[in-house]
Amino acid sequence: MIYYSKAFGVILSLSISATAFADMIDDSSLEPWETCALCHGLYGDSVRSKFPKLAGQKVGYLSTQIKYFQTGNRTNDGGQMQSMVESLSNDDIKQIANWFSAQPAPKASREKPSQADIDDLTAVLGDAPKQTCGTCHRAASDDPQTTLPAATLQVPFLHAQHADYLAKQMTDFKTGDRSSASLHQPLLKDMSPAKIEILAQYYASQARANN
Repeated sequence: MIYYSKAFGVILSLSISATAFADMIDDSSLEPWETCALCHGLYGDSVRSKFPKLAGQKVGYLSTQIKYFQTGNRTNDGGQMQSMVESLSNDDIKQIANWFSAQPAPKASREKPSQADIDDLTAVLGDAPKQTCGTCHRAASDDPQTTLPAATLQVPFLHAQHADYLAKQMTDFKTGDRSSASLHQPLLKDMSPAKIEILAQYYASQARANN
């Protein structure tokens, strides 16, 4: 059965920005995840690559990122996310994370890099993308979330995400526009924009089952 509330129908009828929505619309009658749905889609499978797909993502990762936006540890272009999450309670965050995590994983992109492009990536990374990035970003269908170490639950699935979104995040890690205490910068520092685009396309084209 498809879930569709009258309140969300009102949201869909408004062609306004997320920031304007936060400032102008009384969202007190909405479920917490319905506010997020304005950009990310009710089921977390967003249409625009500017907004990451949240469907089937790890609960721990979703919760942590919302809290990072609240505290300013993470920012995004224009500050829309900070505006949207600033008033969320811990219970709201829990409901949002649980809702989107429970949705079916998005479908992988049909656009795939060539084997030659993947071989070039292996030369840059020192190992195949699946092993290098996949060491932390575990997303294989035979490795469900419940079997992963706690630290890994804070690392997002990359499979079936928007390629443009992945490329943007990797570029921000490389330049320092997005902070990270992980190996992102060492791994990405020698990668050209073209190689980053190929790596992003590779993960966007990989299928992922629900966590």
